[in-house]
Amino acid sequence: MSALFGKMGVHSNGQLTDVIDGASGCATSPKKSVKKGSKKSQVRVFDPDGFRRRADCFCFRDKSRTEVLLVSSRNHAGEWTVPGGGLEPRESGAMTAEREALEEAGVKGEIDCRVGVYEILERKTRSEVYTMTVREEMECWRDNQEPEFRRQRKWFTVEDAIATLERRKPLNSKFLRAAVCLSHERTPDPPCSQHQHGGPCSSGIGSQTNDLLMTANGR
Repeated sequence: MSALFGKMGVHSNGQLTDVIDGASGCATSPKKSVKKGSKKSQVRVFDPDGFRRRADCFCFRDKSRTEVLLVSSRNHAGEWTVPGGGLEPRESGAMTAEREALEEAGVKGEIDCRVGVYEILERKTRSEVYTMTVREEMECWRDNQEPEFRRQRKWFTVEDAIATLERRKPLNSKFLRAAVCLSHERTPDPPCSQHQHGGPCSSGIGSQTNDLLMTANGR
């Protein structure tokens, strides 16, 4: 196990995670835009630092964390990526991760924990990363039914997914390593009551004081 995942560092800057997860993150002025490759109008949500808020979701087949679901990339033919996208108004990161898993991968499940946050300075985005244990796979889902782009999904072993993501999404690859390490090191905290009832959630999920933080200029 240690040979595969290596030693991962953690970030414990409470100020940064408070900025990202605080209710004020959803209170900034949203901007309407069109997502690249899609005709659907989208409202973007920004944090107080001007970073666009996003969330990604690693969808695991079961608690063993040996298989993870990836989806075909909209912008890079033949490539695989992690379900994820921008927060909508009054959504927490966990709620967005859950929604993106359903829309892009056609799966439902329970959010287990938050792994951390990564920033892409070039795009000025901050993405929260969550894990989910899948309990249901839909036969038809939104992105698979689009006439111009029928998104596909595929189960990968964790080792293969890490190698696949490393080529174009190195930050996702590193976070996948961390997600599997976390599953063996701690029992995830349960979702807060607001998230269970579908309302806005400022407390987040998981132990945020142990968040992994990564910053990159691209991808």
